[in-house]
Amino acid sequence: EILETYRPSDPTLVPIEDDPLRYTDEEGDLHIECVSSRHLIYHITEMLSRGEPDLLFEWIISEETKLRYREQFRDPREAVDFLVQNEKDVVDLFLLMPAGELTPGVRMTTPRPGVIRLRPELAQRYTSVRFSTLEVMIERGRCTLLSIY
Repeated sequence: EILETYRPSDPTLVPIEDDPLRYTDEEGDLHIECVSSRHLIYHITEMLSRGEPDLLFEWIISEETKLRYREQFRDPREAVDFLVQNEKDVVDLFLLMPAGELTPGVRMTTPRPGVIRLRPELAQRYTSVRFSTLEVMIERGRCTLLSIY
C-alpha cells in the first residue's frame, strides 16, 4: 500500500555517472531520486559526508519538518544543522538498518497516512546508539526526512 504512493522515475532524466540516484534534466538541473527509506538513508549519509547542506535542505528535509520549525519561529535550516552536528549518531542509527525497512529486525509502522516509522530492534537493546527512530514522510511521491530521534 505504501508503494502505491511512489511515482515512477521521470524517463527523461539522465543519470549522473558514478553518482547513484542523481540525475540531470534537459536544462542541466539536478534531480535526486528518493523513493524508499533505503534511498533516503543513502542520500543523507552521502550529503553529510560530501558537505552538501543545501541539497539536504532542498531535497531531503520534508516540507512538514520545515513548517514545524517555522511554527516555532526557528529557521528551518536548523534541521540540516541538526544532521550535521549529529552526523556520527545519525550514521550509527543508519548502520543498524542499511536496507531501510528491508533490514531484518527493523520494525516498520505507519503512525499516520504518508508517514513511515522505522525502528531497528537492536538500537535500544544491544547498542549505545543515541537515536532509535527514523521517520520518513512521503511527499509528492518522494521520501523525505520527517525526523530522527
